Amino acid sequence: MLWTIIDRLVNLTFLFLATALLTLLFNTSSDNFNMEAISIELKAIRDSFKKVSDNHLLYLENRINTVAKTHDDHHVIVSNRLNILEVKLAALETENKQLKTQSKIVNYNQSSAVINNK
Repeated sequence: MLWTIIDRLVNLTFLFLATALLTLLFNTSSDNFNMEAISIELKAIRDSFKKVSDNHLLYLENRINTVAKTHDDHHVIVSNRLNILEVKLAALETENKQLKTQSKIVNYNQSSAVINNK
C-alpha cells in the first residue's frame, strides 16, 4: 500500500512537472513570437525615422548648396564689376597723366580794347 501511494505521488509529481514544463515552453514560444513581432515593428520604426532624417538631411544639403551657388554667383558678379571699375580707373589715371604732361599754351595777348573798357 505504501508503495502504491509513493508510486501515485511520483506519477502526480511527474504529471505536474510535465504540465508546468509544457506551459513554460508554450509561453516561451509565444513570448518569442511576440518579441519577433516587436522586433519587426521596431525595425520598421527605425527605418521610418532614418528615412525622415535622410529626407531632412537631403533638404538641408540642397538648401545649403543653393545658398552657396547664389553666393558664388554674387561673388563672381561683384568681382567682374570691380575689375571693370579698376580698368576704367586705370584708363582715367593714364589720361590724367597725359593731360598733365602736355605743354599748356597760355595766351597772354589781350586786346587793348578789352583792357581799356574795364
